Amino acid sequence: MSFSRSYPVTFRWLMMLKFNDLVFGHSDVTDLIRACNRLRHLTLSSCGLVDRHSVLKIDTPHSRLHELCFIGFRCRWIELIDVPKLTEVRFQSSRFENPPVRFGYVPELRCLFLISRIISFSAPLALSGCLPWSSRNFSNLYLDFGSQMMWIWMEHPKQLT
Repeated sequence: MSFSRSYPVTFRWLMMLKFNDLVFGHSDVTDLIRACNRLRHLTLSSCGLVDRHSVLKIDTPHSRLHELCFIGFRCRWIELIDVPKLTEVRFQSSRFENPPVRFGYVPELRCLFLISRIISFSAPLALSGCLPWSSRNFSNLYLDFGSQMMWIWMEHPKQLT
Protein backbone atom coordinates (compact mmCIF):
# COMPACT_ATOMS: atom_id res chain seq x y z
CA MET A 1 0.00 0.00 0.00
CA SER A 2 2.89 2.36 0.67
CA PHE A 3 4.13 1.65 -2.85
CA SER A 4 0.79 2.74 -4.36
CA ARG A 5 0.81 5.89 -2.21
CA SER A 6 4.39 6.72 -3.26
CA TYR A 7 3.59 6.46 -6.98
CA PRO A 8 -0.02 7.68 -7.30
CA VAL A 9 0.35 8.80 -10.93
CA THR A 10 1.48 5.34 -12.02
CA PHE A 11 -1.36 3.58 -10.22
CA ARG A 12 -3.90 6.04 -11.62
CA TRP A 13 -3.31 4.65 -15.14
CA LEU A 14 -3.48 0.93 -14.38
CA MET A 15 -6.36 -1.00 -15.94
CA MET A 16 -5.56 -4.47 -14.56
CA LEU A 17 -4.00 -5.64 -11.31
CA LYS A 18 -3.20 -9.15 -10.13
CA PHE A 19 -1.88 -9.81 -6.64
CA ASN A 20 -0.62 -13.11 -5.22
CA ASP A 21 0.06 -13.99 -1.57
CA LEU A 22 -0.59 -10.59 0.00
CA VAL A 23 -2.28 -9.67 3.26
CA PHE A 24 -4.44 -6.55 3.31
CA GLY A 25 -5.62 -4.29 6.10
CA HIS A 26 -9.28 -3.46 6.68
CA SER A 27 -9.71 -0.80 3.94
CA ASP A 28 -6.65 -1.51 1.74
CA VAL A 29 -8.56 -3.16 -1.13
CA THR A 30 -11.09 -0.33 -1.34
CA ASP A 31 -8.31 2.27 -1.10
CA LEU A 32 -6.40 0.52 -3.87
CA ILE A 33 -9.44 0.47 -6.18
CA ARG A 34 -10.03 4.16 -5.51
CA ALA A 35 -6.37 5.01 -6.19
CA CYS A 36 -6.48 3.24 -9.57
CA ASN A 37 -8.95 5.48 -11.42
CA ARG A 38 -8.95 3.36 -14.59
CA LEU A 39 -8.87 -0.08 -12.97
CA ARG A 40 -11.20 -2.53 -14.76
CA HIS A 41 -9.92 -5.96 -13.61
CA LEU A 42 -8.68 -6.95 -10.15
CA THR A 43 -7.52 -10.45 -9.24
CA LEU A 44 -6.57 -11.38 -5.68
CA SER A 45 -5.05 -14.86 -5.54
CA SER A 46 -4.05 -16.53 -2.25
CA CYS A 47 -4.51 -13.21 -0.50
CA GLY A 48 -6.49 -12.31 2.60
CA LEU A 49 -7.20 -9.88 5.38
CA VAL A 50 -4.95 -9.47 8.41
CA ASP A 51 -7.89 -10.62 10.52
CA ARG A 52 -9.20 -13.65 8.61
CA HIS A 53 -12.44 -13.53 10.62
CA SER A 54 -13.38 -10.06 9.43
CA VAL A 55 -15.44 -9.07 6.38
CA LEU A 56 -13.91 -7.60 3.23
CA LYS A 57 -16.08 -4.61 2.36
CA ILE A 58 -15.73 -2.92 -1.02
CA ASP A 59 -17.46 0.44 -1.38
CA THR A 60 -16.26 2.21 -4.54
CA PRO A 61 -19.18 4.12 -6.10
CA HIS A 62 -16.98 6.02 -8.59
CA SER A 63 -14.76 3.16 -9.76
CA ARG A 64 -14.64 1.75 -13.29
CA LEU A 65 -14.12 -1.78 -11.98
CA HIS A 66 -15.75 -4.42 -14.21
CA GLU A 67 -14.31 -7.70 -12.98
CA LEU A 68 -13.35 -8.97 -9.53
CA CYS A 69 -11.68 -12.34 -9.08
CA PHE A 70 -11.02 -13.88 -5.65
CA ILE A 71 -9.02 -17.11 -5.67
CA GLY A 72 -8.41 -18.49 -2.20
CA PHE A 73 -9.08 -15.12 -0.54
CA ARG A 74 -9.06 -15.50 3.24
CA CYS A 75 -11.76 -13.59 5.07
CA ARG A 76 -15.16 -14.30 6.61
CA TRP A 77 -17.07 -13.16 3.51
CA ILE A 78 -16.97 -10.45 0.86
CA GLU A 79 -19.47 -7.61 0.85
CA LEU A 80 -19.78 -5.55 -2.33
CA ILE A 81 -21.52 -2.46 -1.00
CA ASP A 82 -21.45 -0.12 -4.02
CA VAL A 83 -19.61 -1.13 -7.21
CA PRO A 84 -21.85 0.22 -9.99
CA LYS A 85 -19.86 -0.82 -13.09
CA LEU A 86 -19.08 -4.36 -11.92
CA THR A 87 -20.16 -6.98 -14.49
CA GLU A 88 -18.46 -10.18 -13.28
CA VAL A 89 -17.45 -11.73 -9.95
CA ARG A 90 -15.42 -14.92 -9.65
CA PHE A 91 -15.01 -16.53 -6.26
CA GLN A 92 -12.98 -19.69 -5.80
CA SER A 93 -12.13 -21.04 -2.35
CA SER A 94 -11.83 -24.25 -0.39
CA ARG A 95 -14.16 -22.92 2.30
CA PHE A 96 -16.55 -20.04 2.68
CA GLU A 97 -19.48 -18.64 4.60
CA ASN A 98 -23.00 -19.14 3.33
CA PRO A 99 -23.23 -17.05 1.11
CA PRO A 100 -19.58 -16.12 0.44
CA VAL A 101 -20.31 -12.90 -1.46
CA ARG A 102 -23.03 -10.46 -0.45
CA PHE A 103 -24.26 -7.85 -2.85
CA GLY A 104 -25.28 -4.27 -2.31
CA TYR A 105 -25.54 -1.93 -5.29
CA VAL A 106 -24.16 -3.76 -8.37
CA PRO A 107 -26.65 -2.82 -11.13
CA GLU A 108 -24.49 -4.01 -14.05
CA LEU A 109 -23.56 -7.44 -12.64
CA ARG A 110 -24.17 -10.13 -15.26
CA CYS A 111 -22.03 -13.12 -14.22
CA LEU A 112 -21.31 -14.82 -10.91
CA PHE A 113 -18.97 -17.80 -10.56
CA LEU A 114 -18.92 -19.65 -7.20
CA ILE A 115 -16.37 -22.45 -7.13
CA SER A 116 -15.60 -24.40 -3.98
CA ARG A 117 -14.49 -27.84 -2.92
CA ILE A 118 -16.34 -27.65 0.36
CA ILE A 119 -16.95 -30.67 2.55
CA SER A 120 -20.26 -29.67 4.10
CA PHE A 121 -22.48 -26.74 4.90
CA SER A 122 -24.06 -26.14 8.26
CA ALA A 123 -27.20 -24.91 6.50
CA PRO A 124 -28.70 -25.25 3.01
CA LEU A 125 -27.48 -22.83 0.37
CA ALA A 126 -30.14 -20.21 -0.38
CA LEU A 127 -29.74 -19.08 -3.98
CA SER A 128 -31.47 -15.77 -3.29
CA GLY A 129 -28.70 -15.00 -0.79
CA CYS A 130 -26.10 -15.45 -3.53
CA LEU A 131 -27.85 -13.36 -6.16
CA PRO A 132 -27.57 -9.59 -6.60
CA TRP A 133 -30.93 -7.94 -5.92
CA SER A 134 -29.90 -4.65 -7.56
CA SER A 135 -28.75 -6.09 -10.90
CA ARG A 136 -30.90 -5.40 -13.95
CA ASN A 137 -28.98 -7.67 -16.34
CA PHE A 138 -27.95 -10.68 -14.26
CA SER A 139 -27.90 -13.67 -16.61
CA ASN A 140 -25.12 -16.16 -15.74
CA LEU A 141 -24.73 -18.15 -12.53
CA TYR A 142 -22.01 -20.79 -12.42
CA LEU A 143 -21.87 -23.11 -9.39
CA ASP A 144 -19.15 -25.75 -9.02
CA PHE A 145 -18.92 -27.63 -5.74
CA GLY A 146 -16.54 -30.31 -6.94
CA SER A 147 -18.98 -33.26 -6.87
CA GLN A 148 -19.75 -32.61 -3.20
CA MET A 149 -23.23 -33.15 -1.76
CA MET A 150 -25.04 -29.80 -1.54
CA TRP A 151 -28.39 -28.85 -0.13
CA ILE A 152 -30.07 -26.10 -2.11
CA TRP A 153 -32.81 -24.37 -0.15
CA MET A 154 -36.06 -24.48 -2.15
CA GLU A 155 -37.36 -20.95 -2.62
CA HIS A 156 -40.37 -19.35 -4.21
CA PRO A 157 -39.66 -18.44 -7.87
CA LYS A 158 -40.48 -14.75 -7.19
CA GLN A 159 -37.45 -14.56 -4.91
CA LEU A 160 -35.23 -15.69 -7.79
CA THR A 161 -36.79 -13.55 -10.53
